[in-house]
Amino acid sequence: MGDLISPTVELLDLVWCNTNAAQGHSWQRLNSSMFQALRLVIEAGFAVTEDDLEHIQQHFRFGRWCHEGGFDRFYSYALGAGNLKAAKAIEKHLGRPAFIVDGPRIPGAQGGSHGKQRYRVCVGAWFEWQGSQVKVTSIEKNYFVACRYSEDEDGRISRTVLARHKITRKDILAERKKK
Repeated sequence: MGDLISPTVELLDLVWCNTNAAQGHSWQRLNSSMFQALRLVIEAGFAVTEDDLEHIQQHFRFGRWCHEGGFDRFYSYALGAGNLKAAKAIEKHLGRPAFIVDGPRIPGAQGGSHGKQRYRVCVGAWFEWQGSQVKVTSIEKNYFVACRYSEDEDGRISRTVLARHKITRKDILAERKKK
């Protein structure tokens, strides 16, 4: 990162340096505040860069406050907020190109990302695959896993997995050709 500090890093630095200033030290308060600050930056539409993510990981003890899922959780927030700049930075940081499917429902979607014709998927996203609704449960570099779940008599989704799909970019293109 050059001599200039980005607005993203500047805000997180303010939180890092000033949390606990008025009260006794609390790691829990600091970790929670850092998590909320990064989420705020992403959902507010800051232009998050890969350099920002590297800085956050190296200087702000990211592993202590990222919670389960690491950058994948923040990727979901970025897609839900429609912050493609942040989403692309996270993809680059993770060395993982986007998976773009037809009509995904993104968890927590605030803007135009909910149910778009074609959009990136994240963990927790639902979309139609081979005639059934599936939920993305994990994403790797070359594929992601999506599961189809059973429903009870009231149409509520249960935890019982009926089918587990390992989906590649090639599979997505082949499925589109069938339609």
